[in-house]
Amino acid sequence: MSIDKNDLQELISLYDDFELAERVFLLIKDNIKYKFGDWRKRPDDTFKMGHGMCTTKSRALFETLKSLGFEVYYFKLRINARKVFGQFTFSKMRRYISENSVHFYLGVKLRDKIIRLDPSIDRALEEKIVFFGYKYDKNWNISRDYINFIEDRYIISVERTGNIDDYLNRKPTIVNRFKFYISNIFLDYIREYDIHNSKLEIFDKDVFLKWLFTKNFFNYLIFKLLLI
Repeated sequence: MSIDKNDLQELISLYDDFELAERVFLLIKDNIKYKFGDWRKRPDDTFKMGHGMCTTKSRALFETLKSLGFEVYYFKLRINARKVFGQFTFSKMRRYISENSVHFYLGVKLRDKIIRLDPSIDRALEEKIVFFGYKYDKNWNISRDYINFIEDRYIISVERTGNIDDYLNRKPTIVNRFKFYISNIFLDYIREYDIHNSKLEIFDKDVFLKWLFTKNFFNYLIFKLLLI
């Protein structure tokens, strides 16, 4: 689902201060699907596509809140992505995940307090990955931080900054693009698979390959090789 400018205008007309920041955050977090891709995409492109990764969704949230007069910051984290994301994929796929990766989320200043907001994981995906031990606060409000699933022990470093231009100017490598491609296939699998009825089968290689065979034979062949 893409986000229309009218969606934001409606929120601006109905809410202010705390509630406005909260509603804008949830609009972007939950209506822009989490998907890996080119981190250089501009906010307008992210809104139109209806999907983005931590960098592009955070950038969209940053620019939107800033345009509404909020004081905002980026938090740039170095994380052990293999530990963070490895719990959501096959054990044989974990070797392809970096042990030192970059993750972004935001801080917004509200009444002299910095509230940390991570817009990465949309609610539809959150409701699927709870079966892997992921937790989210169903009663959350803007008075508290909203950080997804990154535990302190997996954080290598944290830096607060006003812009991320140095990162955005870097072009994704061919290796990056391939990793994004295969990661998005598995994300689609998690989104489509009926975990409620058979959550233990989600990491059954044969179940996954059977699903993939019906979706895309070329991708099926790729994963046959990767999962050897």
